[in-house]
Amino acid sequence: MALWLMVPSFVKAREIVVSPQTELIPLPADGQSRHIAFSKFTFSIPKGQVWGKIKAGLLCGPFQPLVWDEGKIRMDKDSFTTVFQTELEKAGFSVIARNDRLFDEPDRVAADYLIGATIVEASAKLCAAWASFGDFDQIKGDIELAMEWQIYSRQQRRVVVAIVSRGGIEQAHFTKGGAGGLFNEVFKTHIHQFANSPQFRNLIVVGKEGD
Repeated sequence: MALWLMVPSFVKAREIVVSPQTELIPLPADGQSRHIAFSKFTFSIPKGQVWGKIKAGLLCGPFQPLVWDEGKIRMDKDSFTTVFQTELEKAGFSVIARNDRLFDEPDRVAADYLIGATIVEASAKLCAAWASFGDFDQIKGDIELAMEWQIYSRQQRRVVVAIVSRGGIEQAHFTKGGAGGLFNEVFKTHIHQFANSPQFRNLIVVGKEGD
């Protein structure tokens, strides 16, 4: 089943335009959610590609380029899955949790739709206060991403929705938590944009809003 995210879809992805809301629109009181499961989070950016730069020191002097999937500044695929599930569950959607068993996969059996996301573009300008000493915990800056989302229907056995979200975050002051904290915030931005889109809600919400 996982192969659907590894091959080009015949559903053309298109950019969506939604209001720049900071919060995910909750499931309406008179609506219900179809069961969904997050299937896979991938990157189409080649490993080793320069995607930004990181500066060092309290005054943010030159330091080094950001190289995709190398060094200490990397995106955590497991974190994205966790953020996705947490955000949609808080909004009232039915998200089937993935499990760690090799062969028994009730999440995919129970879910009506499988969802996957791919980062297709990324750029960043970061500054870590103590990067020169190998410490990237206190960090600030901005990250911009473009992501392609696909929704796979288990009943139809095909991708039924493919859309693109664009956006980012800017952290103006040094905060603890390293790049992981910034990544989680930009993940939320894209998850909210995706789940607020009419393409997602018309498919997943059952009730007054969706039908």
